[in-house]
Amino acid sequence: MNKALKTTSLSINQATRVVPWLLWVCALVVGVSILFSVSESLITALTRATPPGQLLYVFSKLTGLLAIVLVWLQLMLSLSSRIFGRMVYAGSWIHRASGLALLLLLFLHAVLFVAAVSVRNGELSAGILVPDFTSGYYTSSVSLGILGLLLFGLGSGIYVLRQKRERLFRWGHRCVILACLLVFAHSYLIGSDTQSTLMRALYLLSSTFLLVALVVLYLKPFVMRRMQYD
Repeated sequence: MNKALKTTSLSINQATRVVPWLLWVCALVVGVSILFSVSESLITALTRATPPGQLLYVFSKLTGLLAIVLVWLQLMLSLSSRIFGRMVYAGSWIHRASGLALLLLLFLHAVLFVAAVSVRNGELSAGILVPDFTSGYYTSSVSLGILGLLLFGLGSGIYVLRQKRERLFRWGHRCVILACLLVFAHSYLIGSDTQSTLMRALYLLSSTFLLVALVVLYLKPFVMRRMQYD
């Protein structure tokens, strides 16, 4: 039993060092793939006659997709930290920096989208930031993203106040988890880029990674308990 536990501990230590780097490499590859996917739309908006606000739409799409990559990376790094019992990521400067970058990308995504719609309509269209699930598929999909953004902001505010209100900390994390689900749904349902084989494959792979990580985290206590009795 001791030998098995020592072997497992050694494997965990090795995985703890390797897995975060692999996740960062995966995120980088996905980010480059997104840039490649959006590049054609960007070139078209810059070099050809396009509808008003089209360039803003493209940049809004780009910031939104990059935000999705950071959402996935944050979730995977947090889950892998819990799986391997090394909570070095939670609360680290990397965690805080990537969280701030995520909030910035989400904010830019929303602002650029409102700007694009306003330019196209010829008037300020800030009203689209009000959630509305009664006006059809597109508006409902936009509303999912708005709720996700609000929950991210709420979760971030709770994180800042965690030392004064420790009981709220868990609720803050639950808000972030729900926000991630809403943002993923918003991105997949509303994005024209999801019609491409490349982007569908990326969404499928990222979802599969998250699902596998959640299953492993759920089964970990049972496996460790079994190893102690073998």
